Amino acid sequence: MSQNEVLIWNAARPWTKEQIKVSCFRGLIKTQETIESLPGSKISLELDALRLSLNIFLDAAYDLFSSINMLKGESEKPDFYDRTRRTELERLELHIQRGVFSAAAAAMALVYHSRQFNTRYPVESYQERIDENFAKDPLHRFIQKFRDFMVHVRSVESSRLVTWDKQGKSVFFILSAKQLKQYHKWDAPSKSYIESHPKGINVEQLFREYLKKIKLFHDWFRSEVWEKNAQDLKEYFACKKVYNAVNAGSMWSLLIKQAFAQKKINPYMYLDKYLSGNEIQEILSLPFRSKEQVDRVIELVDECGVCDEELRKATYALFGVAP
Repeated sequence: MSQNEVLIWNAARPWTKEQIKVSCFRGLIKTQETIESLPGSKISLELDALRLSLNIFLDAAYDLFSSINMLKGESEKPDFYDRTRRTELERLELHIQRGVFSAAAAAMALVYHSRQFNTRYPVESYQERIDENFAKDPLHRFIQKFRDFMVHVRSVESSRLVTWDKQGKSVFFILSAKQLKQYHKWDAPSKSYIESHPKGINVEQLFREYLKKIKLFHDWFRSEVWEKNAQDLKEYFACKKVYNAVNAGSMWSLLIKQAFAQKKINPYMYLDKYLSGNEIQEILSLPFRSKEQVDRVIELVDECGVCDEELRKATYALFGVAP
């Protein structure tokens, strides 16, 4: 048995493409499980989980901004504050209150998840960046303590403030400084943030500023993780790419050579299942049933690069391309 015929669960790393391909045909599930046991797989999963936590915070923040903007838009209508629309006003304001709670809670969950990730996959300068941007930052510490207040004490309602100037009417949602000061567990940085906003804290401005800080930090953090774990990630994704190509190749071969060909299915009927509207327009701009047209379809659809000469000829035949 040659080295390339050794199955990957019995072979030393790094594995060759041929070893992965042979392993797929001998045991597809076991091949997948073996690849998923690589160090790079675990790092990738943890990165995905951290990315999910970040996206949950971003989604909560954007949802809050959307709710505020929706109320601002509705408030421009002359009848919005009429008694008959009171229920609608209360519903929109409730969405905003919920958004404040969700954004603060998601922000602190992200802090915890980031800390846990760095414990398992430490990055140089992580703590330095945390100290510089968050540990003593009044904005961050306010959101942290504000979340504790809402979770452990009670929810804090943001008040609607309507102002008029030369540009017209403006609607804001404000956290009352007086109401916030009734909580006695603010630390020095969070307390200084409240005191720097004696007229109240603008909810939208608060989370927009914090969102910028979070995105900037996680862009840096993610790139550092990628660089430090580049070799493990490279190995894992290279193996996964070969596995996906074998899997996709088997699927396309079955569809094109058997399912579609034997049933004499017109492939043009199914282009919209695999191509976007713009891509279909591009395909139709090429000579119909030509090699040029089919080659472009293959190029767009074959994301794993599995189309060999035999499969390409079968695809030409399926599309009715003249030999």
